[in-house]
Amino acid sequence: MISAIIPFRNEEKNLIGVLESLKKSLSSSGEDYEIIAVDDGSTDRTPEILKNFGEIKVIRIDKKSESAVGKNFALWLGAKASRGEILLFLDADVRLEEGSIKKVLPILNSYDLVSISPKQINDSPLSASLQPFVFKFLSSIYEPRKISDPKSKVVAANGQFIMIKREVYFKVCGHKAVISKVLEDVELARNVKYSGFKVFLGNGKDYGIKCRMYDNFKDMLDGWSKNLYFLSFGKIYLPLTFGLMHLFEALAFLFLILYFAGVRDYGLASGVFLLSNLYTFYTFRNHQEFYTIFHLLVGSILFIFVSLRSWYWVKFKGGVYWRGRFIKVRP
Repeated sequence: MISAIIPFRNEEKNLIGVLESLKKSLSSSGEDYEIIAVDDGSTDRTPEILKNFGEIKVIRIDKKSESAVGKNFALWLGAKASRGEILLFLDADVRLEEGSIKKVLPILNSYDLVSISPKQINDSPLSASLQPFVFKFLSSIYEPRKISDPKSKVVAANGQFIMIKREVYFKVCGHKAVISKVLEDVELARNVKYSGFKVFLGNGKDYGIKCRMYDNFKDMLDGWSKNLYFLSFGKIYLPLTFGLMHLFEALAFLFLILYFAGVRDYGLASGVFLLSNLYTFYTFRNHQEFYTIFHLLVGSILFIFVSLRSWYWVKFKGGVYWRGRFIKVRP
């Protein structure tokens, strides 16, 4: 049996979409399943919609320990209430194709934890600039092939989709062991891999799994400001070097374009423009189908900003902000 566990906090816009796509994918997998929805103190219509959806188990959280991160606590409660030999943790903004789970399940024959990084839906110019830039950075320090190599110490997971064997999850104490961690997905994967089990990280494009991470520009900035300090191991020079390097590339290309246009050599100006866009497209092709020199310029600036903001929050505020909550952390 597969136990699918989803935490919800004020997710009335996403709720129906994720549950319907999940049910279709689970039904087509050929496995028995249950769906557990954990309502983490929602104040919108989430409780009402969950109550009327039917065929799901609903757990409501009204109080939790101050040291616990809301999502982690919700996932741990859901796991304890589950019955499946396989646990599937999803975020509310994930959408699955009908055959997605059927494609992922065989990977558990060779691995103990399978995480799929969903294909990101970027429906605004700013999102299409920053999101691919962040994932390009992350893939440079968390290489999927190394994560899936049992001999490598590199480890990570994407909490938007994690499938794990029940016995392995509870052997490492699951989300209870990472109850106060901001990056619960990475910490869970680390506990699994360092306990001698195997971790796999896949690309959502290969499994029909996609996600629209943030509803608006502010949420996108806050979300990455919450995570980047920890994703960079607290080493501010890592994201800054990456961001400044690509900013320099973008400015250099733009300078050449403007220079040749200024001296009325429009052929060279057009050539540099074309080559710069081909270069950025080739560099970011695994993270965004359409990526240009202008996306690179805006993306690098935004990335540098959220990196500095993340570092400032942790170092000077002693915590991070997310969805109206302040989460205390230790640098």
